[in-house]
Order: sequence, then C-alpha cells, then structure tokens
Amino acid sequence: MLVPSVASATVQFYPIGNTPAISLTRAIPQGQDANILLAGCGDARNILFTAYMQEKSCPRKLDITCCDTEPSILARNIVLFSFIIDHGDDLDSSSLWNMYYHLYLDGSDMECLSSQSKKLVASSEGLEAWKSSVYGSMLPFSDEGTLDDVRAVWLKFAAASTKPDSAQGETFQSHLKRSLADMALRFRSKENGLPLVTTAVRSAAPILTAVQEDVAEEYKHYWKQGTTGFDAPSIPNPMIATSLSEQVALHYGTDPILGFHLATGYAALVEASPLRPEYGHEKFKAVASAKAQFKAWLIACSAMLKARRLVVRFASVDVFAFCHTLQHRDSSAGWYRRQFDSRVLELNVEPGVPRVFDVIDTSNLADHVGTLNLLVSLIPLLAPQPWATLSTETLLKGSSSSDQEILDNLLCGHAPTVSLLLGVSPVEYWTNATAVSTLQEVMLGLSASKTSPAQVHSRISWKHNGSLSGTHASVRVQIKPRELAAIVFQMYLKMFAHENPMAMLTLNGPGSSQYGPTSVFTHFHRGSLMALLKFLGKSTLVADIAEICMELDEMILADKTLVFSSQHAQERGSLFHVHNLFSPDWLRSAIRRSTSAGPFAAWSGIPEVVAVTLVIPRAGVARLYSSSPEARLSAPTFVGSLRSSPTAASQWHNTFGDVHLNFGTVSTSGLATEDGFRVHVDQDENGWSSNAPLIASFYVPTGALQAEPKSALIGLEVQVNPQSLAFYSPVLGPEMLVFQARLDAVKHVFVTKYLPGQKRYPVYCAAPGNFDISTDTPGISGQSRFMAETDLSGKITSIVGRLSQLPQQAEKLLKNKAAVKLRQASPFTVEFVFVDTNVALPMTFPVPVDSRNGRTRVARKSGYVEAVVPFGEPLSLPALTDFMYPSLAAQDVKSGLIPVTLNSPHLALDRLPILNLSDKNSLGWLTSLTSAQFSPREAQAREASQNGGVKSASARLNFKESLFTIFMIASGLQGGQTGLFAIDHPDRGGIHMLLFVSAFRLDGASSSIVLDAAVLPLTISIITSGDVGDFLMTLRTLEICSITVDDDELVLWKRALPALAERGRSWSHKKSCEYAESGKIPLSVEPGESVLCSCGAGRFPDNFVGVPYWEQGAKHATRVAISPTFAVSFVEDVFDFDRFRSLASNEDVPAKERCSNCRATEAKGTGGPLKKCSRCQTAKYCSAECQKKDWRVHRGECAPMLQ
Repeated sequence: MLVPSVASATVQFYPIGNTPAISLTRAIPQGQDANILLAGCGDARNILFTAYMQEKSCPRKLDITCCDTEPSILARNIVLFSFIIDHGDDLDSSSLWNMYYHLYLDGSDMECLSSQSKKLVASSEGLEAWKSSVYGSMLPFSDEGTLDDVRAVWLKFAAASTKPDSAQGETFQSHLKRSLADMALRFRSKENGLPLVTTAVRSAAPILTAVQEDVAEEYKHYWKQGTTGFDAPSIPNPMIATSLSEQVALHYGTDPILGFHLATGYAALVEASPLRPEYGHEKFKAVASAKAQFKAWLIACSAMLKARRLVVRFASVDVFAFCHTLQHRDSSAGWYRRQFDSRVLELNVEPGVPRVFDVIDTSNLADHVGTLNLLVSLIPLLAPQPWATLSTETLLKGSSSSDQEILDNLLCGHAPTVSLLLGVSPVEYWTNATAVSTLQEVMLGLSASKTSPAQVHSRISWKHNGSLSGTHASVRVQIKPRELAAIVFQMYLKMFAHENPMAMLTLNGPGSSQYGPTSVFTHFHRGSLMALLKFLGKSTLVADIAEICMELDEMILADKTLVFSSQHAQERGSLFHVHNLFSPDWLRSAIRRSTSAGPFAAWSGIPEVVAVTLVIPRAGVARLYSSSPEARLSAPTFVGSLRSSPTAASQWHNTFGDVHLNFGTVSTSGLATEDGFRVHVDQDENGWSSNAPLIASFYVPTGALQAEPKSALIGLEVQVNPQSLAFYSPVLGPEMLVFQARLDAVKHVFVTKYLPGQKRYPVYCAAPGNFDISTDTPGISGQSRFMAETDLSGKITSIVGRLSQLPQQAEKLLKNKAAVKLRQASPFTVEFVFVDTNVALPMTFPVPVDSRNGRTRVARKSGYVEAVVPFGEPLSLPALTDFMYPSLAAQDVKSGLIPVTLNSPHLALDRLPILNLSDKNSLGWLTSLTSAQFSPREAQAREASQNGGVKSASARLNFKESLFTIFMIASGLQGGQTGLFAIDHPDRGGIHMLLFVSAFRLDGASSSIVLDAAVLPLTISIITSGDVGDFLMTLRTLEICSITVDDDELVLWKRALPALAERGRSWSHKKSCEYAESGKIPLSVEPGESVLCSCGAGRFPDNFVGVPYWEQGAKHATRVAISPTFAVSFVEDVFDFDRFRSLASNEDVPAKERCSNCRATEAKGTGGPLKKCSRCQTAKYCSAECQKKDWRVHRGECAPMLQ
C-alpha cells in the first residue's frame, strides 16, 4: 500500500454519509455519456442524487465503479439497488428508508430485508451465476474476491433477519453504548452522553438559522430510539448490526439526514415546488425533507436502471491496489487486496469494463491517505477529455497559515510547480471563483476554540492542464534531471517532515497544519516516493529517470535535517530496484555467495532484494492495546526493522515503512536453500477478534541480511514521533520494539524472493496514460515545446516556450532582424509580436503565465523564438480578471463541437426546489449568503470604493456587486422588487442585455441559491429583426432595475454567459450550432454582436415569466442559471473569522486588521501595528515587501489613484 501501516484494533463503521449529496456529473456536459470512478464510495447518496439530476430531454448512459475497502458498505448499497431493480414502479420508499437507515426494524421490514438478502445470496454462488442473474448486467462485480466478501455480508443479513432474538437486541444495544463510550474517550469527554454534532449545519445550507436545535433533537432521538420517526421497533437492523463487534463501533456522527439537502425543510417553498416535504407524519422537519428527496431520487434511479442507462460496478479493495492494477491493464499487478488481507488482487479483464474515467471522485480520502498519493495514482486513469475531472475533498484550515500554503501542503511542494509536473491543475486556483458556498463553514468555525484555526470543508476539481488552456493536449514539460531531482527533494523533505526534529517540536502547535507534513498520522513512506518518481518519469520529458533518482539519492544522503532518513537508506535503495527506477551498485556488490551468508546464498539466482516475513506472537501485539482504556482505541503506525545484534562490533539499525500486515498462520513450500521457497499465509478471518499471530512482510536488501546472516534481528516497531513516544514507550521501551527475532529463528523469520502469495513485485504507475505525447506539439504558429527553469529551491521560476518551424513570413522577419516582443492574449496564450508589422504568433502554455515579467530569446539562424515567462499569480494577473466562468469548445464524437464549462456545476433546474419570496422576514439568510461573495480583501476594496464615491476598477468586484444587487432586488430584500434587469453601459450604446428572473431555486449540493432566469442579449440583429417591437415597448412600462457596467465588466458578463447557459441546459446543441461554426465561445464580446449560440433560444417551460408579449422576446432569449460567486479558500481568505467571532460573541471589539497581501495581523519582524497605504490610508501591510507584491491589485482599488 502507498500509505504507512496503521494498525487500528478498534475501527469505526460509517454506514451513512455525513456530507450532503453531490451530483457526480456536475462537470460533464448534459447528455454526455460518462464513466465514473468513486474511490472510497461510501453510501449510495451521490449515485441516487446524480440520477435525480439527469435531464430527461438529454438522456445519457452512466457507468459508475464503486471502490470501497469495506465490504459491508458495498453489500448495503447492492441491497438498495437490487431492491430498486426488483420493485421498479411499485417501490416502497418508506420500507427501503427503514432498511437502509434505521438502527431497528419492525417485523414487516425485517421480512422484506430477509427476502431481499436471500435473493442476493441465491444469485451469488459464483461470478458466472451473478452475471446470469437479473442483477448481473446492472450491478457487476470487478472481481471474484469482492463477490465473496460481499456475499459473506449478505449471509449475515439473511441469518440475522430470519431468526431475530432478544440476545441480538442486547448485543446491539451494548455495541451502541460502547460506540458512545469510545467517542467520549476519543474526545476526552467526561460524559458518555451524546455529543453535540454540528455537521448538520452543512446539510442545511444555505439556510443557517433555526436549524441547529431541531437537527440536534433529531440526532438524539435517532440514537435513543433507533429510528427517525414516532415508531420504536426493537429488532436490530442487520444492515448495521451485523457489522458491529468488539472491534467495530458505529461512528458517533451517524445520522440519516446528513446526506440530504435539509434546507427544503426550513425554507418557505411555493406550492408546486419540487421536493416540497410533507410534514404530516414526521416528527422532524429535517426528516420530512430527507424522505421527500429520498423518494424522488429512488424514482429517478429506478427509471435509469429500467432504461439500461445506469450500470453500477463494485470493487471491495484498497483504492491504491485498485488504481495501480487498473493502470497495469492486466488482471494482477502484484498488489494485495488491502491491508490485513493475504489475497492477491486479480481483477476481471473483460471488454467494456472502464479503464479510464470521465469523473473520479475521491470523497474525503485525501484526509486519510494524502492528496499527492491520490493524484499520482488516479491521474493516469483520468480520461483524455476536456471535461474529465478528478475531485478531492478535504478539511482545510481557514487561518493560522497563509492560504497559498494550504495547497502547497496538500501537494508537498510549490503548488504551481507540482501541478505543472503532474499535468493537472486545480481549476479553482486559477479562476478564484466558485458557485459553491462555504458560508456554512463559518458557523462551524465559530464553534471552534479561539486558539485553534477554523476549518473550511472544500472540494477541489483537478483537470488536465490542456483542458484549462483549451489546447486539450497533455503536453510534457522538459526539465533537466538535476533540477527535477531538486524539486522532488524539496517535496521529499515535506513528505517526511515528521522525521525533522524541529518539525516534531511544533507538532500540533499553533502554526502546524492538520494536513501538512507535521500531522500525527503521516501519509507517506518511501514507497510513496517511488510512486511519485515513477509518475514523473512519464509525465515529464526527462532523458533518464535513473539519473534523476541517482541525483535525488545523493541529495538525500547529504541531508542532515531528517534525523531518521539514514535509517531508511536501505529501504530506499531496495525500492529503487523493486520499482525498476535504478539499482544502486551496493545492492549487488554487497551480496555474498558463501554458505555462511544465509540459506539463500545457495539460490541459483540471488536477487538484489528479498522479502522478509516475521511472525509476531499475539501477546506482543496485544499489550499495545490493553494498557489503558485509551490504548484500546489507539492506532500505532508499524515499521519493519533490521538491526545488528547487541554483541556486533558495528551497531546499525534500518527501518522499512512499506509493510504488509495480516493475522494468520504461516506455511511454506520448498526448501529455504532453493529458489522456489515460498511462504503462504493462511488468513484468520476473525482478524483482531482472533488469537492468531500478526504476520508482517517487507522487502530488504539481500546484502543487508548477509551482514549478520544468523544473529541480525528482524523486528516490528512503532514509528517514532512525539505522540507515539509518549504513549507507547512506557509499554515498549525507548526502542519502540513490538517484537524482534534473530534471522535464524526458523519459526518466526522467513526469507523469500517475493512477499507471501506474490509472484512479482508490485507495479506502480504502469499506464502510459495521457503522457504518451510527442515532444513537439503542432499549432497554427509552428511547433511548440516547453521547458522548465528552476532555481534549485524546489520551484519552477520560469517556463520556456519555444516556437519553431515558423510560418515563412515570420522566418523572413527573423532573418531580417525584426524585433520581437511579447503580448498577453489570454491567461494561457502569449503572442510573439514582430514589431512594426502585423505578424503575431500565438503560443498557448499549459498553465497561466505572466508575460509582463517575461523576456524573449530569438534564434534567427535556427529559426525559432522563445518566451521565458513566470507563472501567473491568481490575484494579480490582469488576464485572469475575467477568467471566472470560462467555457471551452470541445469535440464530441456524437454531437460534434460542444461547450465545456470548467467550474460551473451542471444542474437540472426544473428539479430544484423553488423559494416562496413572499415572507421577507424568513429570507435574512439570503443577504448573508450573497454578502459572502466578497472576500475580506474584496470587502476592504469595496468599502474603499464606496467611501471614495467611485466605481471600483476591478471588473471581478463589480461583477459580484451586480450579482448582489440582482439578488437583493429580485428577492425584495432591498429597494423595490422586480425580476427584470437591464445590463446598461451608457457609454457603449445603453442596454446590452436584459435579464428576466423566473424563480429563486435552492441548490443544496452547492450550499447556495440559483436564479432561474432568461437572458436576452440586445444584438443588432435582434433589434432590427422587427419581431420584438411590441415586447420591448411594453418593457418600458414595467419596473426595471438598471445595472450600470463599464467596459471590463460588460466583457466579463459576456464571457460568463455561455457557462451560465450551459449550467442548466435541458436541450441539445444543433449540428448548425454557431459555436461549432465559429469555434469560439462566446461568439463575440463586441457591442451589438451575438454572444450565445441560438440552440437554446426559446427553450423555456410554460409560464416562465409573466411579462406581456413574452413569446416575442422568448424566441431570442436563453435560459440561464445564475448563482452567487465566491472566492476560493486556497487562493485567499474567504472569511474574516476574527470578525465573525466578535460579532457572534457580541464583544465590543473590532475585528483584527490584516495585511492586504498575506493577511498577517501585525508587522513582520517588529510585531507592531500594520502600516497604512500612504495614498488611501485604508489598505494596510505588514511589510514593504507585501505592499510591493499587492500593488498590482491595490492600484486598481486605491481611491486616490482612481480620481
């Protein structure tokens, strides 16, 4: 596995998701078929909601692969889907709700579950039997092992539901009590009562008031009574109860309502609104809301299954084992199915099984296994499509460290550098715009202690760099071996910063990051580093990956900051060899063939690396978990060790982090002195509940075992960090040894060529993926090649774009010594402009760059030009100002050229709940939500602009201000109320477009609101057509809110409109689509010219707006979905938590002033007050350096500069 070997004797069972459902197709154009991978899938809520959000008029097929290491999760989900398949239109959603969510069932529901479980058991006697069953084509298994594991769970369901008895109830009740007691221990609570679980606030967003008390009562009721309603059945639900044991506790946050969008239960909805709850038979509003959604989602899922437009596949394996085996494109890649499992993963290799995916969703796995590990493993599985998206989810710190450091910590390096090398970028980093609100996180953050930073729950969308730039090509960047080695070395220092004593001193201190390198549970061992190197060998243009590894090895050997690094030198060398990166000379030279050098010295072919298997008596392991009540819940990280005997003349100690663990007994085949010697582990299925010994296996250098072929000590240790030393050293001693044995202890130590049961080394990053691209990329201007320049500090300082094979006219100008300068055409495109001519050659880079700080290199004889440019900065690059909701043109096999939005989540407008706006007193939350569009930096600029009586020079800020006005006026919360708006530029001909607001709809998946509206661009062709005269004349008599814009904001509106139209598209683009004909999206941003294609014109539901002569205007109008636009937390601060806390506590204390650039609260070095901008006296800075960095942004906001 790619993560350290953490051994938790007591784990938590998560049968129910605790975050609101999202649409898995939110990044995919409507109607586009998609293969989707759910890595760490959890419950079925996202699949059900995705089915609900499909447009009936744009049907598509979805093939979803669910990967989860816990078989019980998949078993539950298949029960649900099989129930939907069996019952179709006669589906009883109430019974299915009870079976899927309740802790206790009545006799009727138990009978239903018993019948369904027995059907599944009968259909799953083997993989072929399952394939031929009614479920096989719609719910296939990825391998025989998954079927076996899931069937074992169904057998438990069937047995428990057939013969329920009172003993089951008593056992289940004791398990629930212990789950709460464990929670009290984990959080050091003095009471064993129910905790105050506040996460329901997330599910209720965007409505954040009058919710918490109600959902808190529902939570207590659920855990006390075991249901969400009035009934109190007493039979334990096998779907949950059979998964609990002395070692498995139900997670204390389990609550059925958390996976739904609870705002519908607390908002005033119109009578005909979708998902309007019925409260009559429910005790809690939140439950009524959740049940209404559950029913609607089931109906939609049933329709897709019935139409054979949905396939859900299942794999119960470790996510890394699954991904790297898929990459290998063979049934096996030498991986075990999971930790604590002796079976080798062998996938079914069949035609039609997806190997690459349009969407990869990782849920919150990043918190547990690391974002970098996930990216390295999953990027090669991301389809080479412009809409392909890899989503990660994490809990980010909202303060304490700079926002840039958040992304740097996730990637263990300079974020733009690492993203460029990986070939993907977080879309939101470059747009700094999202329709997804995190205002609900403020509510949760306010409940955090004043000394710990608040947390922001975020999803990050990673896309191929070519998709962002519009080139749709994954271009590999050329980089010198030593420079790449230096970058990886800096990443290495962050990956293993827990081995740095200075970092360990600050562990969990005020400046530490929970998901940075100093977290208690680390995400990496040396095998993780090998996977990264294997990946970079394919994603970059390097002459020889072995040379990079050798350079890196030298840097690591010379490093003195990681005190434990030398102990891992043997492991590092072994893994370099195992993964075919390079073989250090000492691996081979250290091997001896003397018979006194160990039994394997007689092997006919002695490998450089061998596997060691250690059998640890159960008592040695058990003492770790029995020393105290807290110890039972502990989760030590185990590492293998090889050390000299106590009497050896030279004392040495080597540790190995890539360890496979299992409970069972060892058997062997062959003789230890022969090559064919094998070790087999007979796994004990009872695992932690058994008395079987612990089996630990890992690779070591052959020569290291021969240093002391009999007396050297093989052991298992607990990884050292301050927490583990404090907790385990009283039990294990300062060496942290769990168990060790001499090499010649034949009952405890076994040496083989490969790990038990394996026939090969594990394969990492085998797929060429999307990196099999030629060095030079052809374009209209010539051949493009990209090279990276670094300063050996772990950062790329500049990207060199070389344009060769130029057009004849350009070559002639070069020979005539024409001057060449750079001009920025877009965030990604730089033009080589030949001075005093009309010749400009565009070159599109894989990431945004800043030509203002660039320079040219001209090779007149060789006939090429180069642009040497640094990365663009999201907050200061002018070309990124209107890069808020970009849309790109993409080629589709079925539809031809179609628009692809980069960061506008697609939704089915007609399926979203509709707000009733008549009660203004209940809409206060809407003001808070739309005000949250403005980051603290923007709020400061906004205030300065308003105080100065001038319009801001920032088009982005003005765009958000216009949105705020539209939401406030359309809702009637400020000013008069109207749903008609005119985007007006007095200096450019007046009104350029009209907006007609039809409805305010709740968008629970985005924790926000969306305007269901129509846009009518007033182009010259429409105005002169003669068929909108009556309509336009009538509008003069209606109340219209005029939104005054300037040039830049008008262009931004026009660039955003295609994405706003695509978001809620319920129609298909025509073959004659203007986008396809022109190849441009939008069509134009020039005054009077068409912005949108005509495919969506006139496509509205009946009674969309109540405007006279609407049928005239509707013919030329297009439906759009408009949401508030929020800043992104890892680009800049999105909330001023100090201010919110002071407001919440009614303290008469002003919020802390912050540096406008880095958000510091005091001067650098001196710790004194911040310095003011000498011009406006409003912006404040901690240093001259920060003021200089911020000037590009601030000069557009500084009031005196604007006058």
